[in-house]
Amino acid sequence: MALPLIEALAPDLILSFTFPHRLPLEIIASARLAAVNLHPTPLPRYRGPNPLRMIYDGSPTLGATLHYLESEFDTGAILSLAEGPMPDVLTTDSVYRAWEPLLLRALSEGVERALAGEPGVPQDHAMVSYSPEFSEEERWLDWKLPKATLYRRAAALNAAFGTELVVPREASQLGQAKAMIDGQAHRLRYLEPMSGAAAAAPGTVIERNEDTLTIAVADGLVRVSGCTADGDR
Repeated sequence: MALPLIEALAPDLILSFTFPHRLPLEIIASARLAAVNLHPTPLPRYRGPNPLRMIYDGSPTLGATLHYLESEFDTGAILSLAEGPMPDVLTTDSVYRAWEPLLLRALSEGVERALAGEPGVPQDHAMVSYSPEFSEEERWLDWKLPKATLYRRAAALNAAFGTELVVPREASQLGQAKAMIDGQAHRLRYLEPMSGAAAAAPGTVIERNEDTLTIAVADGLVRVSGCTADGDR
């Protein structure tokens, strides 16, 4: 049991961040001043293990929240909330550059308030949304969707960070987004919208180059790369 070890440390503050397990109330209570969690979304929106849903869903913002720990995940009173615009270019680097200062601000402001004994602001339960891991069905891209939707969904699925802000290297290289191309299932690593219209049915391969494909979608064209045949469908 971790409790005797933690109690022996006599912590003033317990800080949790991207820890995928619920802390027992006994451990939470062992902190002399406070036990808090840094959650990488603007709570109470997007409670749960998958902050990348903010990108997948088309949220206009990213966010981070420092809140008191309770018996349930992501439910405690809010000590600090930081929110900023979602970047226009959705790469792992650009998203993390936008996210990092929000995480740091929520952490520094929230810890200061926790140490000062502030009670925090109760979460508005009418605003709660939940963000589970992506289902297998959600990993499949539908060429009948608009290119902006496909772009953000592929970016969310293939981001090189997830519940713990990092995924195994091999998973990152392979890509988690899937699509049917010429009747065969593929994983694809990159997708970006292109200018111009498409005089072809969604899903039609318009052009093939050595490393990329141009594919017709609902409202134009997208370019995909990093395609690997997948046997799942």
